[in-house]
Amino acid sequence: MRAPVLTVFILPLAACAVPVGGPDSIGPLASVEGYTGAFSAEGALMVRRSAQPFGYDAGAEAKRAANALCRGAVASGPEDNFREGQWIFPRGCA
Repeated sequence: MRAPVLTVFILPLAACAVPVGGPDSIGPLASVEGYTGAFSAEGALMVRRSAQPFGYDAGAEAKRAANALCRGAVASGPEDNFREGQWIFPRGCA
């Protein structure tokens, strides 16, 4: 009797953990001069500036680059973060 109850609660939560736009959802990233992008194993889009690394204050520039790399729209949200000279968009491309 316990198994069906746990399934009801676990399955909806598992769906929340799946990235919106990972590497398999859009194919290769677009080429954007001055920026590089890559997907993490979890499906997060990591954006770097080719010349000088991004600073914490360059979030708007990073989002514009991510939009271009995603060929239109990055799935941006409050989880976006800055780490080690790159901006990370956990939900990937829209």
